[in-house]
Amino acid sequence: FEEINHAGAGGLWAELVNNRGFEAGGPNVPSNIDPWSIIGTESSLIVSTDRSSCFDRNKVALRMEVLCDSQGANSCPDDGVGIYNPGFWGMNIE
Repeated sequence: FEEINHAGAGGLWAELVNNRGFEAGGPNVPSNIDPWSIIGTESSLIVSTDRSSCFDRNKVALRMEVLCDSQGANSCPDDGVGIYNPGFWGMNIE
């Protein structure tokens, strides 16, 4: 019995993931996993991560600044702008 996806333990739960925050490597180690992707055009918003979270146990926060409006010359794309989470190592995040 080769357990390559933790199915034998009933699945993969947050307790098995580092720090329950779905952050690979911890707060000071860079990860090669992109935690988010941009929806819309990159000229429509600025997305950055920094250590300004209001949560004591999770210092990394995402900041998104929308640069377009719902109307006018600088209008947002029809399909909108924002971010989405592609999941963590194949786990769906909803």
